[in-house]
Amino acid sequence: MTTERQEKIGFLLRKNAGDKKHPDYKQKLSKILGTEPDAISFLPLEQSDRVRDAFFEEVRRNEEDETQSRTKVNRASWDSLHQALLKIRDSASDRKLYILLPDADSVGAFPLAERDFLLHAVSLYQEFNESICAVDPLENSSGIMIDYFDDFYSGVVNFDAVFYGKMRELLLSLQ
Repeated sequence: MTTERQEKIGFLLRKNAGDKKHPDYKQKLSKILGTEPDAISFLPLEQSDRVRDAFFEEVRRNEEDETQSRTKVNRASWDSLHQALLKIRDSASDRKLYILLPDADSVGAFPLAERDFLLHAVSLYQEFNESICAVDPLENSSGIMIDYFDDFYSGVVNFDAVFYGKMRELLLSLQ
């Protein structure tokens, strides 16, 4: 079997798995966001793949270049991270971001207003219990990644929001 054919079969298997997960994801998201499940739509998987790949390519490039980079909001608890995100939310806009949840490789990304993402980011993370990203569809280098790290050696738990591109500029303008 050719590599191209294997990739096509892999893509179709991911798409099929995502189609099966959509109802459950819509239910969970509707509870968090306070909307009806039918109001939540996912991008086509091809488009989600392009958004995800372009964003993470920019993240890798920025991490290699110390002069570029990111700004991290690091807190000791989910509540304190949520409070920090709410302060940033006051200056955010209603432009759409594409949200990448843990199963975005099969489910796809979904659009959500920047202000709504900042309001619900911690709840989204807690529901899906893995890192989540919000990506500006017009500028792949701009986004937010929410995650949590438990330092095995020090015992310190860090709750992080990492800001890239325009999102980083917004954060820095508030400091």
